Amino acid sequence: MTAHMKPTTIVSISGTGTSTCILARLVPLIRVISIRLFWVFVLIDTIYLCNVGIFSVSFDGGGYVLCRECGREITQLRYVTREKSDQSLKHWNETVDGVPIHINRYRNPAMVEFNLVTVSDANVVPISRTASFQHSWFPPLGWIICVCPTCRTHLGWVFTSSTNYAHKTNTNPGDFVSLIWNKLISESTADSFIISPKF
Repeated sequence: MTAHMKPTTIVSISGTGTSTCILARLVPLIRVISIRLFWVFVLIDTIYLCNVGIFSVSFDGGGYVLCRECGREITQLRYVTREKSDQSLKHWNETVDGVPIHINRYRNPAMVEFNLVTVSDANVVPISRTASFQHSWFPPLGWIICVCPTCRTHLGWVFTSSTNYAHKTNTNPGDFVSLIWNKLISESTADSFIISPKF
């Protein structure tokens, strides 16, 4: 029993055979415990999402690519790859901080088009453990929607040959992430938007 807690007394109501506990003293304690348990579960969930089934990026050397919504570091320009698919509607190159970026446009079955950049490593969270192999832009690989680990914005898809992806701590050879280019921003571009206040 802690120093600030008062002992709880049990009052017996004669003749009814029931005991009534003075719960008024326990309610604040229960409230504190439930709030702390809530934050423990939030922490456990965050640790799970950041360690299981996520491509882990070791950020060093600059050239960051950020989530446009929240600014979270998602990948680096050095991880950009050039995955090919016959299902690309259009493709072109852009140069970001001196690094050539190959962008492909794809259309999903709902007729929504996406401009995608493929990377070998990214800090994203797959939303499922099971890959779908239907309507894959990169057959025979399956896809899993992935989101930003901070703001949960849909950033793209993990393409994998595994049917039970989220249990893996390392990617399979040939796995990659296809990121929606207009949901990302380079760190140098984001830095150029920051304007010093005039006094």
